[in-house]
Amino acid sequence: MAKQIPLQQLRINENRIKLLNNMGIYCLKDLILHFPYRYDCIEATSLINNEKVIIEGVLIDEPKVFFKGRLSRLTFQILYQQEIYKVIIFNRHFLKKNMVKGMLLTIIGKYNNANNSITASDIRLKALKEITGITPIYSLKEGITQKSFQNYVMKALKFYQGHIQDEVPASLLIKHHLIHKELALNLIHFPCNNDDIEEALRYLKYEEFLKFQLTMQYIKLSRKKNIGVKKQFDQQILTQFINQLPFRLTPDQNAAVDEIKRRLDKFTEHVEVHTIHGFIIEHIIQPFQQGLRDIMESDFGIGVGSKGKISSQVEGLGILHGIDKNEIYEFIRKNFQMMSLDIAKKQWEKLKLIMTRLFLQL
Repeated sequence: MAKQIPLQQLRINENRIKLLNNMGIYCLKDLILHFPYRYDCIEATSLINNEKVIIEGVLIDEPKVFFKGRLSRLTFQILYQQEIYKVIIFNRHFLKKNMVKGMLLTIIGKYNNANNSITASDIRLKALKEITGITPIYSLKEGITQKSFQNYVMKALKFYQGHIQDEVPASLLIKHHLIHKELALNLIHFPCNNDDIEEALRYLKYEEFLKFQLTMQYIKLSRKKNIGVKKQFDQQILTQFINQLPFRLTPDQNAAVDEIKRRLDKFTEHVEVHTIHGFIIEHIIQPFQQGLRDIMESDFGIGVGSKGKISSQVEGLGILHGIDKNEIYEFIRKNFQMMSLDIAKKQWEKLKLIMTRLFLQL
């Protein structure tokens, strides 16, 4: 499915194509990869009080319609297993013209044994055996019906028949007992039973996670191969800049600046490129790990497992990624034992200025 085939290939009219485009569907591949978000399973059930039931009955009287404002109510009786049941359904008055005494109906609704009635959510004017099965339900824009979308998907799958390649290696397909991708795509859209859905999802989930893991491994390998870039700093200028700040740096902040300078000054083919986030976490946050779990849980509502590294959890807080600044200042105040939020704010701004001076992007 590498080649992008336009939707016009299926002879879909332009108005429908615009609606599909609004759903992010621009080609046949997008159409096939738009999966159902749930499935309706239609099969006969027993009559259980206050439970959803699906039964087949014979219409034995003339349906009656009652209106109250914009609300309509359709009522009629059916014969099911030699007993008579009353069926009520709302806003389906238009069905009456197609309902003939003696015809088979499939009733889907909630059963009430107190008065032998069923409040229906749907009525199918067909025998149950004609509609038994699993129906996929898609998230669609108004103007596109479930049936028409299914037809588009069916045509797209037929167009690609025999040309959908597996993205999971054959050895892994055999090892994990996975079906082929083409079959998985057909089953996810047109399943005959729940087992079909399960088999399709097993392949599609495995493929997705395999791609994710390979991407992460590639990024990790790329980072290891990156060559550190040596930076020359004028210590006199840096010292002057720090001295002109309105507050004196804490010992830990000085240590952080020195460590950043040392690492960026080092040039080796095996050095891994670090970011400002890692430096701050390693040299500013970690020295104050004692009691950090309690602070994070009580002040920020974030639980940290006893086995996990605090540094990664702090990074996960998004301290440098748009968290409310007042929460950042409160976090710094707590961890640096500062007396006021104003001082915490100035310390944070001061740290940002230093990092900017070191040509690093915060």
